[in-house]
Amino acid sequence: MNYLAHAFLSCNDPDLLIGNLLCDMLKPRDVSALDPRWERGLELHRFIDTYADDHQANREAVRIIRASQGKYAPVALDIYQDYLLHQSWSLYTEQEYGAFAQMCYSIILLQPAGDFKPLSRLQSMASAAWLRQYQTPEALQTVFDRMQRRTRFQDSFATAVADLSKQESELMELFREFFPDMIAAARDFCSCEE
Repeated sequence: MNYLAHAFLSCNDPDLLIGNLLCDMLKPRDVSALDPRWERGLELHRFIDTYADDHQANREAVRIIRASQGKYAPVALDIYQDYLLHQSWSLYTEQEYGAFAQMCYSIILLQPAGDFKPLSRLQSMASAAWLRQYQTPEALQTVFDRMQRRTRFQDSFATAVADLSKQESELMELFREFFPDMIAAARDFCSCEE
């Protein structure tokens, strides 16, 4: 699960959203400077990652794409699942995608960043309307291109969208098996209703 799914699973709670989205950006020294309101969002992020990694449908999806994505198959799946979520958005919410994205941007941009660099980075992403990246295969490829610049080992991110698109129907079927379970688990974790 990448940024879109983490945002979606934050129960429309601003503090959960911020903590959840900041989690992967934090260095150990940042944790002590973190606003305590966002700590539960960090816990939610870690819960989502563990639940997603352990779900049988995701294990099967990783197995399917391992041939094309190698060592980075779990990372590629996380990113691609945000695209699959966008493609099946209306199955999981009545909220229009653009309205959801705008709500996320507004929440993020209203936070006083001060000199807290991870939040400044998140605000830069919001200012650039980063949730558009999950709407088309072409935009999604830009996410993989950025990931490729950060990897240390051989990867297939340059052809990830083309490779994964060949298996999209199978991956979508597995996503639709997994994601309702993920929604229920996240809501239970957060004690939220929607």
